[in-house]
Amino acid sequence: KLLLKLVEPDIKVWNEDEKVSFLKYVRDRDPFVYEVTHLVLGTGLRRGEVQALKREHLDFEEWTIVVKESFCSCSRKFKTTKSNKIRRIPMNTEIFKLLSRYKTWPSYRRLYEGFNVGAFSKKLYIHCDAAGVRRIGIHGLRHTFGTSLARAGVDPRRIQQLMGHSDISTTL
Repeated sequence: KLLLKLVEPDIKVWNEDEKVSFLKYVRDRDPFVYEVTHLVLGTGLRRGEVQALKREHLDFEEWTIVVKESFCSCSRKFKTTKSNKIRRIPMNTEIFKLLSRYKTWPSYRRLYEGFNVGAFSKKLYIHCDAAGVRRIGIHGLRHTFGTSLARAGVDPRRIQQLMGHSDISTTL
């Protein structure tokens, strides 16, 4: 059986109390930051995958998000995912409800058109300070997703699949 080492100290992750406190604080104060934060905490999407997310990637019948492309901030272009593989991430009830407002959108439409990671991160830090939780970036939210799964005893190979890691050593 594979054993996961929990995230190293230099990589910031939130514990369950911090996740709950932050989401409760930001929910009505900044709906956009709430939605993106909740989405990444519940799915582990990379920032480029959030930027590339289209309505057609949301499968409401199967309760999954089909991750097939990503936005590259260097080239400013949409491309295949980091591992060049399509993956399906299950939606829990909260994520399903969160994304349900997009059900009637045209399939080609991006959910977060014009999403600026820098502006989002600044707002995220401001809200972290105000909510009394440790500052964390969008990549830290992704690490929090993976770490939460590990703490819950999820098999490392399943975490690897959900995170889109091509090598298990990245997950471990």
